[in-house]
Amino acid sequence: MKVFLTGATGFVGHHVARALASEGAELRMLVRKTSNLASLEGIPGETHVGDLAQPESLKPALSGCDAVVHVAADYRLWIPDPAAMYKANVGGTRELLRLAREAGVERVVYTSSVATMHFRTDGVVINEDTPVTLADMVGHYKRSKFLAEQEAIKAAEAGQNVVILNPTTPIGSHDAKPTPTGRIFVDFLNSRFPAYMDTGLNLVDVAEVARAHVAALTRGQSGHRYILGGENLTFKQILDKMAEITGLPSPTMKIPFAVAATYAFFEEWITGRIRETRAARHARRGPHGPQEDVRLERPRAAGAGLPHPARQPGDARRHRVVSRQRLRASDASMKRVAIIAAMPGELKPLVRGWRHERRNGVDLWRWGFLNENGDDGEWIAACAGAGVDAATRAFAEVEKDGTVSSVISTGWAGALSEEFAPGRAYQVSGVIDARTGERFVTASPPNDCWLVTTPRVAGAADKQRLASTYQAGLVDMEAAGIARLARMRGIPFYCVKGVSDGYSDHLPDFNRFISPDGQFRLVRFVVFALFRPWRWPALMRMGENSNRAAQAMAALLLDLLNQRFAESTIC
Repeated sequence: MKVFLTGATGFVGHHVARALASEGAELRMLVRKTSNLASLEGIPGETHVGDLAQPESLKPALSGCDAVVHVAADYRLWIPDPAAMYKANVGGTRELLRLAREAGVERVVYTSSVATMHFRTDGVVINEDTPVTLADMVGHYKRSKFLAEQEAIKAAEAGQNVVILNPTTPIGSHDAKPTPTGRIFVDFLNSRFPAYMDTGLNLVDVAEVARAHVAALTRGQSGHRYILGGENLTFKQILDKMAEITGLPSPTMKIPFAVAATYAFFEEWITGRIRETRAARHARRGPHGPQEDVRLERPRAAGAGLPHPARQPGDARRHRVVSRQRLRASDASMKRVAIIAAMPGELKPLVRGWRHERRNGVDLWRWGFLNENGDDGEWIAACAGAGVDAATRAFAEVEKDGTVSSVISTGWAGALSEEFAPGRAYQVSGVIDARTGERFVTASPPNDCWLVTTPRVAGAADKQRLASTYQAGLVDMEAAGIARLARMRGIPFYCVKGVSDGYSDHLPDFNRFISPDGQFRLVRFVVFALFRPWRWPALMRMGENSNRAAQAMAALLLDLLNQRFAESTIC
């Protein structure tokens, strides 16, 4: 049997390749130009250079094959641009299935994941027939694998011979990258587990998973899903077993889910850009404890649907590409809109797909456009930390590239009234500087939403005083500084804010966690939160509200940008 195998250079794919070869299969293995072929040494077969993102490159490899085993997947629990994961996992699977049909391949074995199952909270053990929907999927990895599996199911329903395998958590040799699961073992060996979460995993020998792939080629029923599982273990049991094997101590401190999730929120959304810039230098490792990682390990299922998608620039419009050289050539007349925030997490849903750079301590994201009048333009989002001084630094960095024609202050804000709900976003009509009493009217249509800027994070008592003094609805630390810069330059000023904490929320004093230059002190915060469990529910609510507020801000900002500054084609 001639088999076309994807993912052979990966952890599971390596073992599948060996198992197929040992059964006498004639292998044709997909590799990319950049693939490390060391793991294929000693495995008989040929390689084909191609890419799932370029489906036509796979056509020659499928010619003459009896079967396809599609193991390849983008398995990361944190990714700076989730669109790349969906393109590989969903688009790549859909196109490979199409090409296999066109080539007359008799059977496809698709490697899905147990992550596409819906885990129950009532103690009921799930199986392949347990009902599940996209709304049950937590995070981009699970969503992308669920959607890819749906492509395989649709193909089978249409008559294609497709068998679906759902491994749980494979462990074993040759996990070189390592996978997120393998990193657990690496971190344990490097004494990076001072504590553990009360959760569990089902571990399965990767060699058994590989043998199941071989069996699926001849014994699997088309359209059926097969869970490939092993032993159910709590996370503490896993760590204890590793301690027995290695002689290293097993952690004894248990961290509640609330603390782990709050830590993950702040690391990914607030300081994730620090890890991301390190990743550029160190194989793009990503945050050590991303939210998705924690949420996947939650002791009970945490069903979460796709967030409301922020409309990306140019939706349902014709697109024309404007080169960077042309943008630079027309710099003098370019309409340049600055979008100033405090933290990367405030901008994350907005700037997916934008070009990123970090310069002089300022994160910058760019998106160029060409409006229907033929005018070039650029949207530049920037953040340098909390407070007016940090916002001023961010704006100054944007101005180094040319004149700014309009500026938008955006980011999280606290509510000064029950009228302004956490997780929602609002266009602000005016801004008040609490230090000077100055008032700034925005270029947005008048409404009842005013904001007051203070030099410190406002606590519960501060909110009551500010609401009484200024009759404002929101409070932040940056908007008045940006409004002053806009007034000095005679340019339009806009303000879009998302509510991270409600008027009645009782939170710790966050000023102690902000450095003089506006940076969030993550370690200090985690140490503080760890020993104050009574704070965890409020901190969790703030994390969830901040996530939703960032999504809502992105949608509102894109509406504003498209309506007022582009009105046509986006590049």
